[in-house]
Amino acid sequence: MVERMSQAAMHAGIADTRKQVRDGVAKAEAQIAEHWLWYLILGIVLWLAGLAAIAFPFLSTIAAKIALGWIFLVSGVVTIAHALRDRRRISRIPSFRGHPDTDDPGGRAVSDGWSPGSDHGI
Repeated sequence: MVERMSQAAMHAGIADTRKQVRDGVAKAEAQIAEHWLWYLILGIVLWLAGLAAIAFPFLSTIAAKIALGWIFLVSGVVTIAHALRDRRRISRIPSFRGHPDTDDPGGRAVSDGWSPGSDHGI
């Protein structure tokens, strides 16, 4: 049986969502108004950086390559750390291969040819 919301309940939910959005926008506007000087300084610094990037394209290209290199380096280290951490957890994930509740004890219907701990596939 499918339960349906009444129109009044839907309108109350929409009104509550609108109030939350208005409150969030008001809070953001208050924070911007409170720290307007920092936003002005940030805007000036970004504007000057843009002018420098246009005026010195060779240096800005080198700087962008260095920044991108650091991003790749840090992302790679984090990915390796997560892979090593998840390697211990993946052995605890139940596999459908040969599960007694499946009709296919070999697991061919639910597997792509690889499962944790298998010696074949990739």
